[in-house]
Amino acid sequence: MIRGATRSLDLAEFYVSDEPGTKLHAVLEEVERAALRGVHVRLLCDQTFYDKYPEIPNAWANRANMEVRRADMKPGILHAKYFIVDDREVYVGSQNLDWRSIEHIVEMGARIRTPNVTKTLAALFRADWNVAGGAPLLSMEGGPPYKDEIDGGTITIGASPKRITPEALWDLPRLLDWIGHATSTLRVTVLTYKIKTRHDGDFHDLDDAIRAAAKRGVHVQLVVSAWNEKDEAVLDLAKTPNVEVRVLDIPKLTTRDIPFARVTHAKYAIFDEGRAWLGTSNWEGDYFFQSRNVSLFFEHGRVPSDLARTFSDVWSSPYARSPRSGP
Repeated sequence: MIRGATRSLDLAEFYVSDEPGTKLHAVLEEVERAALRGVHVRLLCDQTFYDKYPEIPNAWANRANMEVRRADMKPGILHAKYFIVDDREVYVGSQNLDWRSIEHIVEMGARIRTPNVTKTLAALFRADWNVAGGAPLLSMEGGPPYKDEIDGGTITIGASPKRITPEALWDLPRLLDWIGHATSTLRVTVLTYKIKTRHDGDFHDLDDAIRAAAKRGVHVQLVVSAWNEKDEAVLDLAKTPNVEVRVLDIPKLTTRDIPFARVTHAKYAIFDEGRAWLGTSNWEGDYFFQSRNVSLFFEHGRVPSDLARTFSDVWSSPYARSPRSGP
């Protein structure tokens, strides 16, 4: 995608963390080569994590054809991870622009080449870019339709947080609606699943919807990371009839210790057999009410079945086990 850019390359990333010799380093070099051949590159990163990883943003800000802005979305963060090539195709996924994400973390993303989704995401990027440049209000150009046909089905784009997102684009209501209409199966994998916000508030929207689905007979399967297995929401949900919970526990490397890695970070869900969600939000309240995230909703077509097969591989893998409540 980067090699194919001829005019513009817009990247919205939580942060950028590089290490020479890694696969991501080669990707970042490709971005720099795009700028050298005249492509206008814009990087929008989160202000909070820029303070932790300033090297690449600072270097790019001083290169020709490259611009960098930092988004301050307090009390939330810029948590979305996507990039747009020539306003004609986009990549959306759980991967941070982090060398560990490509080689040492389980992730999931999608390359999309449909006009309405691309235009909407480009408009969202421009709005956030302008705010990071000092614009007083977040105003997104355009509006519905946010849907396209794709692979024999449809794709609809959504975004968070509610406080700075057009109402028709906010993704949590659609996510809850799809859980509410599930009739047979609901399969979910996320890094974290919680009913408490970062500031000890309550967030029961998704938990209530999942429990209601299980109560009406939907078979629920939830995969979370080993980082999340002792959370009260996970342990309590695992005791619910019609709900199974597994923890993806990926062994550390024997040759070196890699911090913040060897974990599942993917975020997707499959509803029955014909619907699927893929996004950048963990299933916690802050991601939908405070922080910038994006979602893709697939209905029918090939993507839901592809994600279902991937989920089944993870669920039945030797790395998936029951959660442990003890130390």
